[in-house]
Amino acid sequence: MKPVRFGTTSMQQCATCGGSWLSTDVFTALCTDRERQTAVMSAFITAAPPPATALGQVRYRRCAACKQMMNRVNFGRVSGIVIDLCKGHGVWFDPGELQGILGFVANGGLERMRESEAEFKELSKKAWTAGAGIGSAGASPPTGFAGDTTVHVQLTSSDGGAVPLRRLLAFLLT
Repeated sequence: MKPVRFGTTSMQQCATCGGSWLSTDVFTALCTDRERQTAVMSAFITAAPPPATALGQVRYRRCAACKQMMNRVNFGRVSGIVIDLCKGHGVWFDPGELQGILGFVANGGLERMRESEAEFKELSKKAWTAGAGIGSAGASPPTGFAGDTTVHVQLTSSDGGAVPLRRLLAFLLT
């Protein structure tokens, strides 16, 4: 990989496959700074097209820093672009993925994702509090989920207290 710089954004690029490696800090700054996004997108527009890859080919990668296998994550949970992520070190982008992410961010994808998550959490909270007795005798379980299957869940923490809804949702959504 060779170091490259687009405006104020530094990254590593692989001359063989056309992929890019960005540290976590650089990627976060890129997602929040429109000037950086413009500089990187402009550079990719003028660059040669990436090499073609087989459709549907999945390749698990190791982190460039710690050499551990990275997690494959749908960026923003709704973008449809699966990136390779090492939470402590950085992100690997196969050819075209970084441009797709920047387009998703520029078109308000992160804001829409945050709004839909907030709406989902609020609806879940309302459903949970409306059926405060879920899991107890006589409670009416929510309907309309998983066909006719009803699931009753009663969660308690190690000290015997109730598990907060926020932790439950975080567990279910991650």
